[in-house]
Amino acid sequence: MASTPPPTPALGSPPGGDGQIHPATFLQLCDRWPDDADGDPITCDDLVRTALNGMPAADQVTRIDTSYSCATSCRPLDADRGYAIVRSGSEAFEIEIARQADGTVAVTGATPFAPPDAPPFDDPAVSAPAVDGAPAGVNERVPLPLCGVEAGSAYGPFDEEARQCFWDGVRAGSPVEFIESHPDTEGLLTTTIYRFGGTGGVEVLSNDEGGWKRMYTGVGPALEDGRVFDVDGLSDTQRLPAP
Repeated sequence: MASTPPPTPALGSPPGGDGQIHPATFLQLCDRWPDDADGDPITCDDLVRTALNGMPAADQVTRIDTSYSCATSCRPLDADRGYAIVRSGSEAFEIEIARQADGTVAVTGATPFAPPDAPPFDDPAVSAPAVDGAPAGVNERVPLPLCGVEAGSAYGPFDEEARQCFWDGVRAGSPVEFIESHPDTEGLLTTTIYRFGGTGGVEVLSNDEGGWKRMYTGVGPALEDGRVFDVDGLSDTQRLPAP
């Protein structure tokens, strides 16, 4: 039986709101709704926001793992229900979240939870390759263990080994970086740098026709074969100054 949910002060307001917990400050790992399951599941973004609003104001959240299958007080798979394992200091809770009759989502239970130990991960060599035309905020970034640089088409084939390395590193809580560099449909070479520093959120540096931008977000399993991972969850994006 789930225990009484924690107090719910306004803590996890959307990016840009007062009193927010910024996605740069905690790691988000998002589950994937099973391909063979029916229904429209609660999104990772909504699970994370709701879980944050269900934590006491004094708690410093360091990681949230969302899931559609529970780890403690289990119920059958249901698109109107999801879970978030929230880590804060030395404590962790599995927060149960359910869609209400009016379409909103709310915390419906919280159970203390002991997360498993991090899986082993062998760090690749540290590197931070410069990108032609990128601003100093990109090319002067702190070097991290680099899983690889994927070149070629944005539609594949993908460097699954390098992508798996990044995905495994993030799940293990280890600093890691992965770079993809592809020409877009107009021939512009677009580069995306995925970074995780070992704490905080996943940082994504990328360029498009408008220049370079930085996003802090979470990650989860990719829907497209070969991609391994994709961004997901609560995010915040800002443009970087031009070089």
